[in-house]
Amino acid sequence: MRFFILFLISFFSINIYSDDKQIFSGYLMSYDYLDITEPLNDFGLFKTKSDSGEYLLHDRVGLRLQLRVSTDITKDVSVDATINFEQDVTDTKKDPTTSPSDNFQTYFKEGFISVRDILGRIDAKIGRQYIFWGRFEWGGGIDLISPWDFKKMSAEKENFRAALDSALIFINFERVSFELLFIPIFSPSRMGLNISEIHHESDCSSDASLCLVQKEGEAKPFTLKNSEVGAKATIETPFNTETTLSWFKGYDRTFSMFFEQKVSNENILIVFTPKYLPIQLFGVDVEFSLFGSSFILEGSYLKTDDSDGENIFVKNSRAKASFGFESDITGDLSVMLVYSFTHLLDYDRQRDFDGRYDAGDRNFYVEREIQHELVYRVRYNFSNEFSVQLMQLFNIIDLNFMTLAFVNWQIGTNLKIYSGVVFFKGEEGTRFGRLENQSRFFFEMKYMF
Repeated sequence: MRFFILFLISFFSINIYSDDKQIFSGYLMSYDYLDITEPLNDFGLFKTKSDSGEYLLHDRVGLRLQLRVSTDITKDVSVDATINFEQDVTDTKKDPTTSPSDNFQTYFKEGFISVRDILGRIDAKIGRQYIFWGRFEWGGGIDLISPWDFKKMSAEKENFRAALDSALIFINFERVSFELLFIPIFSPSRMGLNISEIHHESDCSSDASLCLVQKEGEAKPFTLKNSEVGAKATIETPFNTETTLSWFKGYDRTFSMFFEQKVSNENILIVFTPKYLPIQLFGVDVEFSLFGSSFILEGSYLKTDDSDGENIFVKNSRAKASFGFESDITGDLSVMLVYSFTHLLDYDRQRDFDGRYDAGDRNFYVEREIQHELVYRVRYNFSNEFSVQLMQLFNIIDLNFMTLAFVNWQIGTNLKIYSGVVFFKGEEGTRFGRLENQSRFFFEMKYMF
């Protein structure tokens, strides 16, 4: 009922001023994200879990209503705003003390003002928007500005990336264009890690010989000191080639873990604090067409606070190079393949013999000096209404990977169904090993209007 009332209010309040223009759109979606690690434990694919209902932590079942307004205020000024209303019914199962109304969310997904053709050369977008830099859609060395949302990851891009409150200015010349980026509020990736075995210090029992304690993460307050900036220049070069130079100064979207050991009430405490550390990115990418395919080269240098390469808790500065292509093999078959090579610089950690670091009776993953990644995506359209897609990001040495596989079924003009799996696998502490418990089956039915 609440969704229906919100829908009616929004529809009439927006369209009363629409002047017969279609400025209002959106969808109503039923979604079901269910844990698949519990039933697959019997096959040894995942670590054995307790019987405490831990598998419910990442289940999500509910409804989402998305409303979008998109209209021109003048010939050169337009407004786009997207707001979500969401009810997740599984939250009450996870915490019986909550009521359904406690689990109702209202949040802006996007919302920005676009100003075009200033002085004949300048365009601007100000507000909450997606920022994608670089050419590779998955695993690129330059596309690190818009945070990942691993908690909601499913078939569509808006479900696995997050928009940023930012200002983006485009300056266009005949063969060269520039982008200037300003982000006043830092936004991290949404990991949704399972830390059920981690406690606050007051929760450690007196008979525990070892207790893991989490301090509050160090959030970045809304100040100009913590704002992020970037710039990008795109140049049309000979032989139908386009080259882009990028620079970004901000913060890592994924936290770094800082550990310390202390004794309290005869307990040995391993205390860790998540911190979001500063980074600086310098990147270049080149795209050209050959044999009917798009070939892409990306290179980047990521500068971090680990200047001597000895701090295992801080990401080491690194250089990354990627090469790949995208091609429509036939009218129905599309393929993307990317290989990436990452070299950690100033690397001097002396603990890389097996990629792990021993902290008490627990092991934490230590990045290797040399890393190789492979990303591929295959999409096949059986018809205009039905298609399948398989995407995998694979770390070749440490064998941790993410898989996204789903079917897309367009039922009529306005109704669409997505169904598939998001699958994370890897050793404890590796990039996707940390997310293993979030492996899920998903089903989404979306009615668009």
